Amino acid sequence: MSIPNAITAFKSGIPGTLSHAGPTRALSAIFDSASAANNVFGRAFTHKSVANSTVQAGGSGSFAGIATNPHAYAINQSTAANGSTGEFLHMGEMFVKLVPAVAGGKTPVTAAVGSKVYFVVATGELTCDPTNQDTVPVAHTEIKGAAVVRHAPATASGGGQLAIISLTGYQA
Repeated sequence: MSIPNAITAFKSGIPGTLSHAGPTRALSAIFDSASAANNVFGRAFTHKSVANSTVQAGGSGSFAGIATNPHAYAINQSTAANGSTGEFLHMGEMFVKLVPAVAGGKTPVTAAVGSKVYFVVATGELTCDPTNQDTVPVAHTEIKGAAVVRHAPATASGGGQLAIISLTGYQA
């Protein structure tokens, strides 16, 4: 067997973790989603109540960030309980799982480096602009200043693609 000398696929990373050192900003808030099953690390959250510091998965409020730091939670938990405190990244580079976007109601298209990032309003799942033509998928919201960077996305377990995205902070 020969020693591998070429990278054929990007297969590392855990959704919701930082991928590279650099400037980061995060918000601390309390999970308060309609379904705790959507409190998944690496998904987008919006403000539910600024006064109460609560956030919800997806939603139509202002963007709070992407749930990060899954290592701060109990082992073998893939979601955070409603009422628990979490961190929500809005500036930095992190691993996420992208669900396939559908271009023009046809077959799913994979993300490319430079693709804009969107979230599904109902669940907070992340997806991208499959055509890089500013085509907003139905029932999705663009995360301003977010893009797929560094590596072409790779297939992730459980469907979707593992990718690194960059968030440049709050955008008007």
